[in-house]
Amino acid sequence: MKLTSIADLPIQLKDVLTLVRAGEEVQLTDQGKAIAKVVPVFGSAEERPYPPFLIPPKRRLDVEAFFRRSRVQDPEGTVRTALLRERDEDR
Repeated sequence: MKLTSIADLPIQLKDVLTLVRAGEEVQLTDQGKAIAKVVPVFGSAEERPYPPFLIPPKRRLDVEAFFRRSRVQDPEGTVRTALLRERDEDR
């Protein structure tokens, strides 16, 4: 169980919530005395409706540069064929 003082909580809130999402309990202290505990709403990983770690992107996507990139060539149409087959199978 991780301990965090309430003075440090605003700075560490993101890290504390990441731990709680992963199933950890975090105890909050005030002048060295435990005053509260932050616990996950769901007990086990199976009960959680979301993945344990949601990893944010490291940087913003440059949309213009993304669409300027060259496309992968598929002269035989393999990707198109696979997509059409998947659509026909009603996936």
